[in-house]
Amino acid sequence: MLLERTTETSLVDAALAAAGRGRSSLILVTGPLGIGRSALLRSLPALADGHDDIRVLRANAAPMEQDFAFGVVRQLFENLLSESSEDTRARWMDAHASFARHVFADDSASPGADQAAAATEAVLHGLLSLLANVSADGRLLVLVDDLQWSDVPSLRWLTYLAKRLHGLRAVVVCALRDGDPRTQHTLVREVREAATQCLRPASLSLDATRELVREHFGEPGDDTFVHACHETAVGNPLFLMSILLGMEHAGLRPLAEHADRARSLRPSQLRERLAGILRTQAQPVRDLAAAIAVFGDHVDPDNVARLAGLDSVGYPAALRTLADLGLVAADDEPRFVHRVVRDAVESTLTMVRREQLHDEAAALLYTSGRPAERVAAQLMAVVTRHQPWTVDVLRSAADTALRRGAPDAAARYLRRALLDSAAQGTDRARLL
Repeated sequence: MLLERTTETSLVDAALAAAGRGRSSLILVTGPLGIGRSALLRSLPALADGHDDIRVLRANAAPMEQDFAFGVVRQLFENLLSESSEDTRARWMDAHASFARHVFADDSASPGADQAAAATEAVLHGLLSLLANVSADGRLLVLVDDLQWSDVPSLRWLTYLAKRLHGLRAVVVCALRDGDPRTQHTLVREVREAATQCLRPASLSLDATRELVREHFGEPGDDTFVHACHETAVGNPLFLMSILLGMEHAGLRPLAEHADRARSLRPSQLRERLAGILRTQAQPVRDLAAAIAVFGDHVDPDNVARLAGLDSVGYPAALRTLADLGLVAADDEPRFVHRVVRDAVESTLTMVRREQLHDEAAALLYTSGRPAERVAAQLMAVVTRHQPWTVDVLRSAADTALRRGAPDAAARYLRRALLDSAAQGTDRARLL
């Protein structure tokens, strides 16, 4: 179910109407992970329903297919060509489009081919002529999802096309995920800069969340439950659907008594998807995500930047990437939008690396004069004692915990202090 995307679909519909008058356009759909770019593109072919003069060409780029020359272009045209009559194909593949023929040969998409050589001016022009010939028979809606993962020859052709849309009867819609390293590729940026419109689907409203809950469970959700889902998913359709699926698998209905479960749910499938995306990021971005995960709810920008090893230029750049991905809140405090993001980050770290980060975080907190309990929380995640002040900090944290009425926490700190202490006799008895 696609909700609250009427503005975007109406703009594409208007662009198709303009294309009928020879005014082509390139529309970019951008946004963070899970906001619904792909869902929006999947809904657009419905705009052609009832219009015999509109053809839809679709392609989904994928990381594993980036080595296949013209892989995206082939997706766009192959079904169209294979389903057309021989006479129609011959008319489309006229002398001007003849250089496009080798793109669709059986061996043209072999991995390891010289992609730069494949994207010659003649081939690019041939593909443009092919598109022009097809558009002469009717309007075209060209959809490319995950543009950033397109193979280089296809990107070359899309940039070539973007500068030569005038006179064609085509609307090209490309979806691009914010925060992906490939968005900085020169050719991707050229396509982006050539766009005539840029659409950014908004986060889902509370009403949309309520409707999706009703649709998913087949019954209206209690207001408390709906509010919990909306706040936890921060309006992100991917996060919301992951929560709803998790609740369904647990056999829980959308009742007020299950609101806390919705808030605390950390769907494993979502965690794995986020972890996969994090692994594709540049090292500074991964380091910052790890630092935020280590500090948890008590985040201090200066210490987070130090732990990540980032300077005054690298830190805001990496934080901006995490915000573009929709993984951290868009404010000055580096906080993950959901606990499952922290789970995903932690799953990408080895045990050795995680312990090293907690040890370094403890040292940063200690030297910057932070409360003993915050330092102790980091020390509790370290198996081996590395700092000479460890026992003193744990004892101080235990005293603080006792004063605030938390004897269980105090006992944990003291047990850990005993493990780390080399003291004997009276000093050890004092710890006991």
